[in-house]
Amino acid sequence: MDNVIEQNELDKHTIQRYQFKVLGAGNREDEIINNETMDIDSSENKHILQNEINDEKQNQFVEELLKKSDLLSTNIIKLQMQIEKQERDFANRLKDTVEREKEISFNEGYEKSKVELENKYEEKISVYIETARKLDAKIQELDGFLKKWKRIY
Repeated sequence: MDNVIEQNELDKHTIQRYQFKVLGAGNREDEIINNETMDIDSSENKHILQNEINDEKQNQFVEELLKKSDLLSTNIIKLQMQIEKQERDFANRLKDTVEREKEISFNEGYEKSKVELENKYEEKISVYIETARKLDAKIQELDGFLKKWKRIY
């Protein structure tokens, strides 16, 4: 006999055994009714057990899913904290590098300016010394001229 419902879809349907009622048999009827109720009870129990197993599997699946989502959110939070820490570290390193470069640039500029000013100072000093020598020479020349002039007059 062919089944209307395929084997893989049996759990989606409630199937109960049935028996024809025999007319005129009193005791036999009670036995059939008892057999039917036992069959109904056992199939209902099977159905209830299947539902409970399905519910339990579904609950386990949901629990596993919740655990994985908790783990995922925890990992995301850890990654976010790690990124924030790296950003702070980068900002600190950048700040330190900028400060160090400022100091190096300032010192280089200071030394360069100092050398330039010392060179200009040395030039001015040499110009003043040369001017003083020329003035001394002119003074001695004028002194000699005055001495000659005094001798004449």
